[in-house]
Amino acid sequence: MKIKLCSIKRLIIFKFVRLTRDKTLFSFMKLITLLLLFCLHQWAYCLDDKKFQKYSSNLNDTIAFYSNLGDTLFANKKYDSSAFAFSKALKFAPFDKEMLIKYGSALFENKKYNEALLTFNKILLLDSNNVDGIYGRALSKIQLGDSVSAFSDFTNILSIHPHNTFAFLQRGRLSLYMNNYYDAMDDFTQLLDINREADMAYYFRAVTKFKLNEIQDALLDLDSALNLDTTIHDYYGLKGEIKLAQLDYNAAIENFTKAIYFNPYIANYYLNRGIARQKTHGLYLVSKDYNTAIYLDSTNPVSYVNRAQIRIDLGYPREGLNDCNKALKLDSNYSIAYLNRAIANSRLYNFDTAIEDCHLALKKDPMLHKAYIIMGAVKIKNLKKKEEGCADLKKAKELGSIEADSFILELCK
Repeated sequence: MKIKLCSIKRLIIFKFVRLTRDKTLFSFMKLITLLLLFCLHQWAYCLDDKKFQKYSSNLNDTIAFYSNLGDTLFANKKYDSSAFAFSKALKFAPFDKEMLIKYGSALFENKKYNEALLTFNKILLLDSNNVDGIYGRALSKIQLGDSVSAFSDFTNILSIHPHNTFAFLQRGRLSLYMNNYYDAMDDFTQLLDINREADMAYYFRAVTKFKLNEIQDALLDLDSALNLDTTIHDYYGLKGEIKLAQLDYNAAIENFTKAIYFNPYIANYYLNRGIARQKTHGLYLVSKDYNTAIYLDSTNPVSYVNRAQIRIDLGYPREGLNDCNKALKLDSNYSIAYLNRAIANSRLYNFDTAIEDCHLALKKDPMLHKAYIIMGAVKIKNLKKKEEGCADLKKAKELGSIEADSFILELCK
């Protein structure tokens, strides 16, 4: 349009010059005609410009509509619908980085990690230093099992923004996951130097210190985290684990109970509280905790083995035997499951099977001295094989069993 208008203007000027030389009526009419053509073209140009402005306004309204819709759906955790809304906006603005960030985040929350990764990579093709894009890509890589590459992404973020606390936190967590405890400790400490109120940094540093057996320091960090936020179940859960390791069973029970109050759907809290209660409370409460742990997570063999022990102690060896069999289906190398099954079989008068289970337990764990004690007691008491049984008890003593002496005194006189 502009090219045509320029040509017409030049033509008019040219004709005007000719007209000054030749003042005939015919030339004058030609000039009038050209002026009319010019006005017509100018009017058409203005009309097209208005149409474009109207189209542009409608386009922006459409993009804003889908963007706002996506934001609302995302806030309400409707991630699949949110991603669809953002994708509609991207059809009209395919290179909008902010919209791509929103779309990638919705895909990530909807657990479509490969698609999220592709989206964040597209953002980084547009802007290689886009921190949100790098961060989203790193989180997607973690979910896809590429921890090493994700670690590099977090390091890249810190090279762009050295005080990015989220990058320190996530890189520290990755180091912790990869058992690089001192690197993890360094990241959490640097984060706390930037922000002393980062309760998650205290928590993960406490986890790291617990792994390094720095128990008291871990408890101090946990107390700092709890002073900042008393509603996070993970903090109480970790404190319960530490107290359980310290054999402070009442404090462990208290902390696991608080963890369960804030999140009643974590099987390990019930399992660990059951272990602590087993040392201090009645068997009914212990059994109840193990039942709940199994209900929430039926894939943990420890819960079945622990419940089997309680059922055997309560006088239900057959139910205990069933639990041991379930545990061994989940983990055929679980030595304690064979050991408890041996006890259950001995209570059911399956003495030969009990001895066989003891051998299986020792095959999995040659240092399991309790297997020698059970095997020795069954041989002496039930199979009348005193010599073999006493040899087993002595073997248990050699392996460091404290209770072996009392069995030897009682059964090997």
